[in-house]
Amino acid sequence: MEPTQAASVELRHERDRFVAFAFAAADLLLEVGADGLVIFAAGAARRLTGRAAEALVGTPIEGLLIPPDFRLVAALLLKLEGGQRLAPTRVKMAQATDGAGQALLSVFRLPQNKVCHVALCELPSGSQEEPRDAATGLLTAESFNSRMEAYLAASSDGGMSRKLSLVEIPGLARLSEPGPELDRLLADIGAALRVIASDSGLAGRLNEERFGVVQGKYAEAGELADSLKAIAASVSAAIGPVAIGVSNLDLANPPGSAADRVRAVRYALRQFAASGAAGLSGTSLWQSLEEMTSAAAGRIQSVREAVKDGQIKLIYQPVVRLEDRKLHHYEALARRDDVASIAEFVQFAEQVDLICEIDMAVVQGVLRTLRSSDRSVKIAANLSAKSIENDRFMSDLRRSLKTMGVPAERLLFEVTETTEFADLAKAESVLNSLQAMGHAVCLDDFGAGAASMRYIQALSVDFVKIDGRFIQERAAGPRDRAILEAIVTLCRSVSIKTIVEMVETEEQSARASSLAIDFGQGYLFGRPAPMP
Repeated sequence: MEPTQAASVELRHERDRFVAFAFAAADLLLEVGADGLVIFAAGAARRLTGRAAEALVGTPIEGLLIPPDFRLVAALLLKLEGGQRLAPTRVKMAQATDGAGQALLSVFRLPQNKVCHVALCELPSGSQEEPRDAATGLLTAESFNSRMEAYLAASSDGGMSRKLSLVEIPGLARLSEPGPELDRLLADIGAALRVIASDSGLAGRLNEERFGVVQGKYAEAGELADSLKAIAASVSAAIGPVAIGVSNLDLANPPGSAADRVRAVRYALRQFAASGAAGLSGTSLWQSLEEMTSAAAGRIQSVREAVKDGQIKLIYQPVVRLEDRKLHHYEALARRDDVASIAEFVQFAEQVDLICEIDMAVVQGVLRTLRSSDRSVKIAANLSAKSIENDRFMSDLRRSLKTMGVPAERLLFEVTETTEFADLAKAESVLNSLQAMGHAVCLDDFGAGAASMRYIQALSVDFVKIDGRFIQERAAGPRDRAILEAIVTLCRSVSIKTIVEMVETEEQSARASSLAIDFGQGYLFGRPAPMP
């Protein structure tokens, strides 16, 4: 074989080898020019795009993807420099067939070359995908918060060397009626945030007008603000001025342990999502959130000390049978002398995942009281939904109950509805296990939360405590009475006893009795006391 011929054969072998490597890692290969048009296509084009490979040549790559994702790809291609490779990004195809709707997209630009090489790897049908906001392509608030906590916990430096940017667009929800300009604005905002978070993937929509993003290591100073300002300017003619505020939160070296840093960041994000810049103290959003994060870490330490040092006190309020006003049991109520609102204290503990420690302290306190009380005394202890869904807490609780030294029927559990159950089937299994041990279970504040009806359908409880607002004088009209009658009838039909709280007058007690409610609790029957 002639040298030139041998060299030609070797080049073909080398070419075939690289093609084989490419197809080993991807299902569809595209070459995209500086204008965003496809120059070359090979692979499973019809399955992923609904068109033959040759039909893709000359078409814009953005048209192959759903709007939020093609906005992202367009922004990535503009940002990518020669010799750079973008980490695989999950995208959705616009015209996929046979259920091939999701793919991982990777891009590489050759040095000193404006052409980009794109590889699309099909993801299995039904593969797990994090919940995303349809309009922006960003993670939902819950998914973003969860991902961020995992990222911070896994980072060797606590993730604190990265910059957390918080974006607020006041009035975004009221800009205009839905239409193409608003759709474009939302898609472009999502793309800008996802570009900034390219290697972290941490970009989320916290609510309709607020967003969060952990800036990637390649993000340039001021890049996010500049991108968003350009986006706002591009749509201002169609939908009016769009104000965009961007603030960066420096999380370096906040007080507390690594776990407490995660809790503090979670708390700060929730507060920002709920209140935005206007609801925060301080001269700037950056300063406010930094102060909030530090304050949250301090409060977390305070909660821990309160549990450790026995600062959480218990008082006991009677629950009586309405027909004869005989005592049935007491409810243990937690109090702390140095906080104005125990409800706010408990809510904060739930937000930063310290409620399990408080619930365990309450149960242990109730057990001590039961051991020193008359054998006829029964007491109900409150359990948060978060504690019930926490496997470690329930394991520790069952261990304590097995050695508590008092009959199981003397200890009841009230399930509070301050936070909703994430997994009702799991909650039912846990509550059934407590009932199997001999403990009665009560669903607290029925009718106060949106989840009440789902709970009564999914959870086999012994008692339902009806929100006391239904029995107050101001709620004594025919509408409230009809709702209350429906609740009582429903509970009676499934053999659940009813308790009404906040009974303060004889008229309220008579109203409850006329509706055949079984038990009452309130100042009329006894105020909370240090001992049963």
